[in-house]
Amino acid sequence: MLAAVKITGGLLGHSFALVADGIESSPDILSSLVVYFGLKYAVKPRDANHSCRHGKAEPIAALAVGLALAGAAIAIAVQSVREIVTPHALPKPFTLIVLAGVLVVKEILFRYVIRIGKDIDSTAVQTDDYFCTGFCRH
Repeated sequence: MLAAVKITGGLLGHSFALVADGIESSPDILSSLVVYFGLKYAVKPRDANHSCRHGKAEPIAALAVGLALAGAAIAIAVQSVREIVTPHALPKPFTLIVLAGVLVVKEILFRYVIRIGKDIDSTAVQTDDYFCTGFCRH
């Protein structure tokens, strides 16, 4: 829902930064699903093929999230360069209100997910949170 609000606000308000943030948020859903299923698989009990349980699934999920983050960063960087060389209208003032709301929601989500990741001692959950809320602020 947050991604849709950012993309819609950015398109209506002529703000590429808001659109880029919304596009960057879209893969958050996928990364969260990767972490969820990675953790679900990691806690499975031992079986004939896995004598030490399935614990490696969590770091693999963290790696997948990290690679997705790198891919999103490259895509946004390429599009940003394209946007710099193309003249545009100034963003509409209401986009600042959308951005302020986004910042508040992302801060709340960041604090919640980091707390959960620490409580369950999960690198994958903490990595996913950095991906979803913006790794540059930490």
